[in-house]
Amino acid sequence: MCIIDVYQMAEARENRRNNQLKLMKKFNFPLISFTLNIPGPRKSSFHFSRIHAEGIRIIYEKLNGSVINMDSYKLLTGNEAYFSIDLAATVIKRITIEIEDTHKMGRIFDIDVLDKEGLSISRTTLGMKPRKCLICPEEAAVCSRSRSHTVEDLLEEIESITRKF
Repeated sequence: MCIIDVYQMAEARENRRNNQLKLMKKFNFPLISFTLNIPGPRKSSFHFSRIHAEGIRIIYEKLNGSVINMDSYKLLTGNEAYFSIDLAATVIKRITIEIEDTHKMGRIFDIDVLDKEGLSISRTTLGMKPRKCLICPEEAAVCSRSRSHTVEDLLEEIESITRKF
């Protein structure tokens, strides 16, 4: 088991942003940046890789025929995938919101959409409410900031969700 510290996570976020910009420049299409919502210092495992692979599969299925390029990386800081998509960024975001809201493991998926200029298209950009917490009905960002739930409780909920799948 590999434990990741805050410095490694900060570096991973910076590397992810650099990858996003590089791919948007290379392909000149909106981009999906796909990771998992995994709390705590352990970001990679066989189990998490299987969840990520299912997310990649469903993204391909839902965006059938529009994927121009896909790159995937298995990193100690968590698996990442990038999809260059030949659709309007707002259309892509609506599709990815549907995945996050309806797939059995969608709540674990973190599917970010960036337009051609690199600007993030959020749920609120589309007039939708932010995502809910894994455990309670509060907004996820509010619970995350206030640390309303323990990492152990969040990981138990993720385990429960994946067992059902």
